[in-house]
Amino acid sequence: MLSSSKPNDNQRIFFEDRFSSWLKAVRFWALMQRLIRNAQGARDRVSQGISFRATPSQSKDISFDPSELISARLSLIQMIQKSYFKEEFESDCKAVKRNSVIYQYNPFLDENGIIRCKSRLERSPHLSGDQKFPIILPGNCNLSKLIVQDIHERRCYRFGGMNMVLQLLREDFLLIHARKITRHVLNSCATCKIFHSEAANSPTPPLPPFRLGEAPPFFHTGCDFMGPIRYKKDSGEVGKSYILLMTCAVSEAIHLELTLDLSTVEVLGALQKFINRFPVVQTITSDNGLSFQRAAKELKLIYELIKDGEIKRWPANSFIEWGFQTAAAPWFGAFFERQVQTVKRPLRKILGSAIPHFRIEAMVNSRPITTVASGADEVEALTPANLLFGYKGKTIIPEHLSKPKSPTDSDKVVFSRRWKYQQRLLSSFWKRYHEEYLQYLETTHKQKPISARPLKIGDVCLPQRESFNRALWPLCRVIIPRKHQARKR
Repeated sequence: MLSSSKPNDNQRIFFEDRFSSWLKAVRFWALMQRLIRNAQGARDRVSQGISFRATPSQSKDISFDPSELISARLSLIQMIQKSYFKEEFESDCKAVKRNSVIYQYNPFLDENGIIRCKSRLERSPHLSGDQKFPIILPGNCNLSKLIVQDIHERRCYRFGGMNMVLQLLREDFLLIHARKITRHVLNSCATCKIFHSEAANSPTPPLPPFRLGEAPPFFHTGCDFMGPIRYKKDSGEVGKSYILLMTCAVSEAIHLELTLDLSTVEVLGALQKFINRFPVVQTITSDNGLSFQRAAKELKLIYELIKDGEIKRWPANSFIEWGFQTAAAPWFGAFFERQVQTVKRPLRKILGSAIPHFRIEAMVNSRPITTVASGADEVEALTPANLLFGYKGKTIIPEHLSKPKSPTDSDKVVFSRRWKYQQRLLSSFWKRYHEEYLQYLETTHKQKPISARPLKIGDVCLPQRESFNRALWPLCRVIIPRKHQARKR
């Protein structure tokens, strides 16, 4: 068992917990030593009968000579060692007990009354005296932590990690439990927290209701741009085109529209073709792109003209509600953001096709969204095409099993039975959607352990900004934590 180096309450330095930096403590002690010298000089002059008059300094800035700071630094270190290594200091390190924390370092007392340790490098001609015989410091003294903090801030400029701080520390000192204290100082550095801190995590919210209920294809839609795709014009020049990706919030089916650029005109044109194919669209969600914002304003203007009676051909209940995800929060539109990569991967492989976007759309809509069957007798996996068209297979018009021999044989009974069969098939797909796919979503999006604790009232945070320099981010304090449900997931 090693004896503890922690002194009693009456042996602790009375001001060691009152400073936030080592330089302030040294300057304070240098000022105390100056006051003591001035007081002793005044007492000597009074005892000698010399009259004098004190003249207070008019300057608020107190300057020190380098010799005063060096003397105060050594005096502070000596005071630390007297408080924490009292028995060793009183015995001049000549009879150090075996259970002492500094016994293994072979300590000795130098000419300045500082406890140092011997090392195997004492004969090196290239090392300084402090490197050959470093000063021993206790690890549970607040002033020792301030020395490590001073090295981290003034000599490492808050740049180096633990190894760099330890290297510079061991040039002058031998700190007990140095690695533990250095880790604590680095983790407590406010400036390092600004640049190295991770974003606060929040628990995974439940899926919104519009993603869990039955709805027509693309009733709730998310849209995003992907690209660019290079193509050759008639003149031989190489141009750029983009793909507007539409994703159904319920089935995660996709629809692709090719656009020449990212302008509002192209967005409205692609949106018109999409609505002509799927006229049941009620809500559209996108990011905060300028073309999307302008398109939403254009649609709002059209709806105002419809309400005023200037446009008669649109029904009053066919208005589309356009919403935008929260800025710098792409997870609000995760259901359509993740489809971009799903389309990009096969698109890169078959980009040489004449019309790749239609083939890619059919292929992605035929992907399984439930567990793939392992045996031939098991039910096939559910795909977005099943929920879009109500049948299995590729996205083409299905044929009747029994074709009529003549037009007169195509009576109402034949198509009525076929229609009923398709409705039963579609109902079975929706049943599997609720029983299999939603259960799959529950296990896939299950809440994982959060590495960072959630925000609490009173926490000091950094609101993330577009600037990459964290030094320019403002500080804020949490007053009321906002409780909301993610609209798009």
